[in-house]
Amino acid sequence: MWAIVQNNEVVTTWKGTTPLTVGSDPDAITYSPLILNQTVEEQEAQGVYQIVFDGTNFKNENYYFNTAEIFTFADGVVTSSFGTATARSLDDILYIEGDDIPGTNVVGDIKTPGLKRVHKNSINATAQNALSQTDWYTLRAADGGTAVPANIATYRTNVRNTSNTMCGLIDAVTTVDELAALYVYDAEGNRPLGEWPTLEE
Repeated sequence: MWAIVQNNEVVTTWKGTTPLTVGSDPDAITYSPLILNQTVEEQEAQGVYQIVFDGTNFKNENYYFNTAEIFTFADGVVTSSFGTATARSLDDILYIEGDDIPGTNVVGDIKTPGLKRVHKNSINATAQNALSQTDWYTLRAADGGTAVPANIATYRTNVRNTSNTMCGLIDAVTTVDELAALYVYDAEGNRPLGEWPTLEE
């Protein structure tokens, strides 16, 4: 990605794949992709600078609202950076008429689920899917058929317990960074959130 610099200001960015016209006649300047075959010095003499990306402030968008990219020109370098990211809400938020909802163009009386609810819903959905695979054992037993095998009963109990434990860990976090850390694996391949049980044959 390149930037077009005029009068020491970044006027636009450019992918360099198609011609780009900046300004209006009679002062318009057209930049051809052929410029990129020139030396860096020749490019910069024409106001074309390769962008240096600075992701210092950029954070995981699953947990934060990032600002728009900021392009600055200083000391002969064009830098793309971000402002301070804003953490998404852990708890549900009820927006009332007239409130601006961060990250959207929507206003009004809307309940936005917080990250805790979103993550717990995902865990509960995973548990429900896992249990559904063996529901027929319990239905058969309830209809007077063969009793649920011990390994199936143990597995179903473990799934429910694991789901409860994971949701409890999520409820206990106080920051989005603590929530994100639950999913991070260590060198031994373990994560604080734990893993789902497997069905023993």
